[in-house]
Amino acid sequence: MKRKRIIASISIVILLLIGCLSLSSCLEKKPKQKTILYLGDSIAEALLGPSPMTERDSFGYYSIVGQINDYRYINRAVSGATIGYFWEALSGTEEYEGVDAFARSYWMEKSDIIVISMLGNDLLGEDMMAWAFETAENYSAGQEKVAEELQKKLDGKCTTLMNRCLDLIYEKNPSVTVIWQTLYNPFYEDSPLISEGDKQTFDSLKEEGKIDENMTFRFVADKMVTALNQVVYKYSEGHENFYVCDVFSAYDEVFQKSEKEGIKLVFADGIHPSTMGHALIADTLQNTLCSLGLASPDDAVAQYKTLVQERTERLFGDSSLDICEVKEKINQAKSIKEVSEIYFTETENQQVAVKSNVTPYENPTLFEEDRTYYIHSIRLEDTELFSIDFASFDLEGMGLGALAPYLQKSFAVMNPYQTYFEFWESGEGIIKITLSDDAIQLLNAANSFKVLQSIDIPEMLDTEFTTALHTTLNMYFTEMFPGFDIADLDKTLDLLESVGVRLEGLERESEDYKKLCDSLREDGTIPSDMVFPKDFGLSVHGYYTMEKITGEKPCTAVYLKLVNTTEDTVPMFCFAITEENDDISQMNFKVEFAHVTIEAILQK
Repeated sequence: MKRKRIIASISIVILLLIGCLSLSSCLEKKPKQKTILYLGDSIAEALLGPSPMTERDSFGYYSIVGQINDYRYINRAVSGATIGYFWEALSGTEEYEGVDAFARSYWMEKSDIIVISMLGNDLLGEDMMAWAFETAENYSAGQEKVAEELQKKLDGKCTTLMNRCLDLIYEKNPSVTVIWQTLYNPFYEDSPLISEGDKQTFDSLKEEGKIDENMTFRFVADKMVTALNQVVYKYSEGHENFYVCDVFSAYDEVFQKSEKEGIKLVFADGIHPSTMGHALIADTLQNTLCSLGLASPDDAVAQYKTLVQERTERLFGDSSLDICEVKEKINQAKSIKEVSEIYFTETENQQVAVKSNVTPYENPTLFEEDRTYYIHSIRLEDTELFSIDFASFDLEGMGLGALAPYLQKSFAVMNPYQTYFEFWESGEGIIKITLSDDAIQLLNAANSFKVLQSIDIPEMLDTEFTTALHTTLNMYFTEMFPGFDIADLDKTLDLLESVGVRLEGLERESEDYKKLCDSLREDGTIPSDMVFPKDFGLSVHGYYTMEKITGEKPCTAVYLKLVNTTEDTVPMFCFAITEENDDISQMNFKVEFAHVTIEAILQK
């Protein structure tokens, strides 16, 4: 499964680079009934699944449950997190010192409820298919203890660290109610999780008589996911204030009735919940909260009706859909589940509008004067991206010998004077990343040497080497930005601008831009006489507010809002001013799901 994780990682890094995340936050403006904190992996983070991505805070189950119960809801989940990664995040080891550790620890202590989605990435490891084939063979052979053996294997992988994580949570907040979601089984016959090679191996084992000829991947996955969920149930037996939300059964019930309907619960990548999946998880979690006396069923249904009606009008107001009729049907619904069923049935096959219409925060806390923090470091894990040392690169072997003169030992990628975070006293926040003169010269040199011209995008996307890129564009971007087309640059830029992302330097009215559009549309290539401008780069525009974070490592958090979301969402894009004196102010910005850390300094 390593290749699937690589695909997901590449897609997330691309999302980071274009800056198009659905983000927001706000200070606590009014008393909330309870504070609910979401921890865990990408299922909880909900960056992938909601479509369009501008509606993440409307479709994501973390937000649905928060809004309909009038909770203050905080999402500090991290895409790609394993149980080991989770432990490091909670315990504050060196990898997590910095911008985001403050928020997690702070909200763990203040929360009334913590909801956790975890262990899926531990199953989606490099050895998952080996486990799957072994499990299939053992069950086919009728071995009585196969479930026990699988359970031991998963126990050894997850149980100890899970116990440590929960012990730490209860140590910080002894009275908190923890709800752990079980994993659902996303597998189906043509799932993108199953490669052609895996299918061939599975069929070969059937032909050899090692696997029952009627056995399916979904059956095997059921056994594995059930065994992993037992780790959670086992912990619940001996601990108070710990409860299980049975998402597995909710998904399985739909698959049992109709595989076609079950598939609709899974995002195009075969892993994450779709918009329908998020609605189902929200309903399941809401039922758990109600059973514990932490939520009111009647109030939540009324709130959910309003949420879905507003979403319907926002996304389909310009379509042929009869909005009034849909809203009336929603009014007649008796439950959250029924509201969701009406919405998805009525809006099926309708064209979704990608809209942002971002507005400033209400009564934000702002800087007293404009501030510009110049970025001096961008790291992806431990690799510095602001400037790159090409001394160890085999440029000849990479076919880039002609570009060697342009790839100096210390090659500046970003312009240090035009790469910054800017926060205005008016409330607008800006991220600007501009390529350096070195990088622009390299691009133009590559074009003159026909390196770029030789890149045939359509052909490139059909090669094994770029399967991940192809998956990213045609699976993730198409789902997250309905109407996305890599060959239609105008439309692509319009979609990006809907979330505040702008292409800088290359003016839409310029001849170079028009040539590029025509060339991409005609044959997917970059024109040979294309000249990249000196100030080529990206900017991201939104609105910000600030909040003081107290605790062991006090700091000032700055939250950047790029699209309209509810007041209570803490964003993935948050900045921390961690050092400040008369001469210098240090700002850190960390995007955990992409392992990216950015440092910037304000010169006063």
